Amino acid sequence: MSGKNSKTGGSIQTKLRSGGRTASASPSRESAAASPSLHEPAPAPPAQEPVAALPSPCEPAVTSACPSGGSDFAAFIELLAVMRKDNAEFRKEFQNLQKTLSDALSTIQLDLQVMKTQLASDKVATEATISTLKGTVGEMGHTLSGYTADIGHMKTTIESLTATVTQLENKCEDLESRSRRNNVRIVGVRDLTISVFPDYTVQTAQARAAFNEVRRQLRDIEGARYGILHPARLRITYNGVQKDFISAEEAAEYVKLLKPG
Repeated sequence: MSGKNSKTGGSIQTKLRSGGRTASASPSRESAAASPSLHEPAPAPPAQEPVAALPSPCEPAVTSACPSGGSDFAAFIELLAVMRKDNAEFRKEFQNLQKTLSDALSTIQLDLQVMKTQLASDKVATEATISTLKGTVGEMGHTLSGYTADIGHMKTTIESLTATVTQLENKCEDLESRSRRNNVRIVGVRDLTISVFPDYTVQTAQARAAFNEVRRQLRDIEGARYGILHPARLRITYNGVQKDFISAEEAAEYVKLLKPG
C-alpha cells in the first residue's frame, strides 16, 4: 500500500506542478494581450462583475488548495479519490487482519479450554490414585502392626520354649547321671587287669574333665581344698570360704586370685 501512496503522490505532485505552471503562464499572456500600445487609446474600464456567492462549509479546503484554476481542482479531486481508494483498501486489509487475529485468538482459547479440561481430568484421576495408594498404605501399616505383634509374641514363646528345653535337657542329664551313679564299668577282664570307672554320661564326663587343669593348680596352693560334686560342680574351700563353680573358666579366674604373689 505504501508503494501505491508514493506512486499516487508523485503523480499528484506532477499534476499540481504542471497546473501551477499553466496557471502562472496564463496571466503573462493575458497581460501582454491586454497591455495597450502607445498609439492606441486607453480601453474603457471593464464592466463590474457580480460578486460570487459564498462557498459552502465543505468548499474552503478545495478553494484554498486550488487557487490556480480548474486543472488544480481536478488534480485535487483525483487525489481525494486515490486517498479514498487507499483508505478503503487499508480498511479492508485491517478488517482481514482483525479477522485473522480473531480466528487465531479463538483457536488459542479453544486449545486452552481443551488443555484446562484435560488437566482437570488428570487432576481428578491423580487424586483418586493417591487416595487409593493412601488406603493401601494404611492397610499395609495395619497389617504390619499385626505381624509385628505376632512376631513379638512368637519371639517370647520361642524364648520360653528354649528355656524349657534347656531345663529339660539338664534335668534329663541329671536323672541319667544319678541313675548311673552307682554303676561300675569294669575294663580288662580278659587280661586279668581290672580297672573300675564311674559310669557317667558323655556330657557329664566332658564337664568333669574340664576342671582337670584347675584341680592341678589347686594342688600347688597350700590350704586349698577342692572336690567335684555330682554331676559336674567344682567346690573350692580356702581360708574358710567355700565357692562352687560349674564353669571351668570362672574357676580358673578364681584360682589365679588364690595364688601368692
